[in-house]
Amino acid sequence: MALALEQGNALLVMKDLVAAKWLKAHESGAPYPEDRMDFFLSLYEKVKSDEVCRYVGSKKFVPGVSHDSSMRTLNELRNGFVHFSPKVWSIELAGLPSICLDCLDVAQFLGWDSGTIIWHDEGLSRRAQIALTVLRAELSVISRIYDP
Repeated sequence: MALALEQGNALLVMKDLVAAKWLKAHESGAPYPEDRMDFFLSLYEKVKSDEVCRYVGSKKFVPGVSHDSSMRTLNELRNGFVHFSPKVWSIELAGLPSICLDCLDVAQFLGWDSGTIIWHDEGLSRRAQIALTVLRAELSVISRIYDP
């Protein structure tokens, strides 16, 4: 999401208040404030908005029925690991493969279908596509076991 929003100046990747301060510093010649990446779900909202459509032909992500819920769940799981506090972990596997497949839909769209990411290295683009394809296939197999 950050790569799709970066578009040469990273303003859309920043929290709105930080981006406003950065622009003000740029216009006045003052020192730039410390960059702060926006929150995960805020970045997700931005890739679903017209803000991401800065290039000719670029498109915003239009979520399906379960994408928003899957991205919220991924964010909750991510926060649990990133902001670790001592506790016992138990993660329900039922439904998790489908959540991951939804999140891969977002990555696939942003990486190749949105027109917001320009791949300068075709080999790297191809490797990433292959990795997504393999991951999607593996998750589909796991999904048959764990998803209701």
